[in-house]
Amino acid sequence: MELTNKILPYLAAASMGGMGVAIVNYFNTKSAPHGDEKTMEIADTIQSGALVFLKKEYSIIAVFVAIVTVSLAVFIPEVGKQTAVAYLLGAGFSMGAGWFGMQAATTASISSRLIFSRGSDLARAIISASGLTFDKTTNASKTTA
Repeated sequence: MELTNKILPYLAAASMGGMGVAIVNYFNTKSAPHGDEKTMEIADTIQSGALVFLKKEYSIIAVFVAIVTVSLAVFIPEVGKQTAVAYLLGAGFSMGAGWFGMQAATTASISSRLIFSRGSDLARAIISASGLTFDKTTNASKTTA
């Protein structure tokens, strides 16, 4: 227990650092050129569909998370309420990372398509940044859980 208390601040700092990098990459990706009005319309449709999928998926996962959280807190008293809270926070951060990562990926896909026509180095940088955004958010959420 003492070791956990000693390393917890470092884990939290690493998580926040990873999330910071992800946020910077997300906004860099979002500020890249996206194309004409028709391209933006297609991109918005793709992103809307992806987010509708996540909403449906998360509504199912939320039920599972609630059952496990209550089970940990009520039916398994040896693990205690702190474990239930930690589980709930981990699940919440993980779902947030998925939401954020999906937005970054769908935003980057349209930007990279447009930019590939202008030069592949810039497109590779945007694709890499969006992948890094997803990677950093998911790893940050796993570190805090």
